[in-house]
Amino acid sequence: MGSEFEMSMMGELNFFLGLQIKQNSNGNMIHQKKYVKELLKRFKIEDSKEIDTHITTTTKLDIDEPGSSVDQKLFQASPKESHLTVVKGILRYLKGTTDFYL
Repeated sequence: MGSEFEMSMMGELNFFLGLQIKQNSNGNMIHQKKYVKELLKRFKIEDSKEIDTHITTTTKLDIDEPGSSVDQKLFQASPKESHLTVVKGILRYLKGTTDFYL
């Protein structure tokens, strides 16, 4: 990284803008493993099973979909339970991608 960007000598770069950086002789790898694990813990699904796709093609969500609202302390908006179900599906998909790097 030092050869490409001007850097101060504060040690090896590990985190940048919420991304984890791993540097080795093959190059730089970027991932968000820690962030995904924190999200899974926040929604209490860290022990859930991973899924292969993040959302089904038949899922339809509307803004005014009838249903019960979820705890607003978790969100900056007031989604319905069906929205939370879809979000949890996306998180379960992300759980299976924590070892993916760029």
